[in-house]
Amino acid sequence: MSKKGKYAEVLPSLKPLPIEMKEGGTKYQEKVDAEKREIHDRERCVKGLTAGLKACKLTLDRFSKASRAPGSVLFALEYRMLYDLEEAADMLAKATRLQMEARSQRLHEAFEVDGVSSLTLADGAVLREESQPYCTTKDPEGDDKTAQNEQSLRAWLRANGHDDLLKPNFQTINSMAKEMLKAGMALPDGVNVFSKTTLKCTR
Repeated sequence: MSKKGKYAEVLPSLKPLPIEMKEGGTKYQEKVDAEKREIHDRERCVKGLTAGLKACKLTLDRFSKASRAPGSVLFALEYRMLYDLEEAADMLAKATRLQMEARSQRLHEAFEVDGVSSLTLADGAVLREESQPYCTTKDPEGDDKTAQNEQSLRAWLRANGHDDLLKPNFQTINSMAKEMLKAGMALPDGVNVFSKTTLKCTR
């Protein structure tokens, strides 16, 4: 994992973001793990994506035929076709995101074994890992601890003249805390900080 960049001095001391605090939590990770176990089955993966694409094409074909219907029937049919298309596209997107996350985690594991943090493909695309601090009041110990952290943060904001932030959202607190980390300042009370690694693809 690369430690270069503006948070180079901070990242080595941070614990990785716990699975239960990632989007989807442990239940989603269970689906990712199942996908990782079957990742060698290329034919199954291709079939899954192909089925989603066929569902989208079928809906588009029906939409084309419906365009010849008259009046209100046309609009009703168009709406129904678009509704089906959105549903099919959403299903395809969810399946694709799951497969991408599984491969992202497998690639992270392979990078660690190979001692690298990036890979350049034949077409010029570069896949690289990027780590940043992830600052949040959420706590791996659960909702009660998270509530305590939120109370501590609000008290800190009042004491430090940040009354305009008494209803802080994640983006605001994360941005503020990261700037404080860069400056070598102590974090606000109630804020936990972890290291979050994501996979980037650039051309």
